[in-house]
Amino acid sequence: MPDYVNKSGVAAVRGTTYTGQLDNDGLPALSWYGASVDTLTSANLINAILDAIDFDTLDKAEQTAIIEQICQNVGGKTFQRAAVRRIVRERRRRP
Repeated sequence: MPDYVNKSGVAAVRGTTYTGQLDNDGLPALSWYGASVDTLTSANLINAILDAIDFDTLDKAEQTAIIEQICQNVGGKTFQRAAVRRIVRERRRRP
């Protein structure tokens, strides 16, 4: 029996593309099926991922490993890694 494939998730990932530009956080700007969308930002995607894995309940070592992985995936530039860390810091400050 083949593995289950979440077709809506696959379609969503395929529909998301990089525009070749940077968003307001300095992270790769995204578009949805070629159309730029204000709510589709790297920061929103990072926060959605962190929500999905219940990031706030993880221990410090696990959080660090996840942040490092995200930093590697968004780009190798120092300012982009700093943007990811800034997003996480702002998240931690939320009540």
